[in-house]
Amino acid sequence: MDPLIIARPVAILAVSCLALLPIPPKADADYSVLVKLTSNYVYRGYSKSSGEPVIQGSLDFEHSSGFFVGTWISQVDFDDGANEDRAHIEVNPYMGWSFSLSEDWRAEAMVAGYVYDGRVYGRGADYGELFGEVHFRDLVTARVGVAYDAYGSSNSIEDYELQARFPLAENVNFSSSIGYEDANTVFGYDSLYWNIGVTWFLPKYAALDLRYYDTSPTDQERLDPIRPASGPAGVENHFVVSVSFAF
Repeated sequence: MDPLIIARPVAILAVSCLALLPIPPKADADYSVLVKLTSNYVYRGYSKSSGEPVIQGSLDFEHSSGFFVGTWISQVDFDDGANEDRAHIEVNPYMGWSFSLSEDWRAEAMVAGYVYDGRVYGRGADYGELFGEVHFRDLVTARVGVAYDAYGSSNSIEDYELQARFPLAENVNFSSSIGYEDANTVFGYDSLYWNIGVTWFLPKYAALDLRYYDTSPTDQERLDPIRPASGPAGVENHFVVSVSFAF
């Protein structure tokens, strides 16, 4: 892999961290930085890195009022040819509001963007997405997402996902999720996807995650997908190892 491609997301993350440094610590606000190394960038049942390892990072700011804003950065490889203008980096800025419904229930509304440094499947692929989430005691989360003009296709993708987390020990969490992505008009198929895994929280702000992924494409009508042969590479019967450092 080109070292320059690896350096780009790291440089962007470093500059963003420096931009946050002048923010003074306050009791009613908090911000965090995360750097992650993963063996595969799996997103809703398909790989955004063509099954290869990538470097990722995030910057997050949260206010006690419930307002939050952040940016996710990752290397990408959609296996869409050797064109020099193909995308290598995805930047995912987002903002939203989290609010309490009751002692045990909390909801979130969020808008996010997907911005690429090049083209995906030969087209400009920047787009936005709206999310709604409901959380129960930070143990169970139900999420709905709607992406209009997904990957610049002039069509939408709807995603429905249920996530569950359970602490096995003081520094070990079990988690799993199952979702359904309605992407037929964009990729030529819909997907039922799920994962299950364990996260170990290590000293010095580090965490190790081992996760199993599987996906079942459904409703393969190929109405007018952006990539006629197939969509992104589906992840089936696959293990992913990730190491992250949070500050």
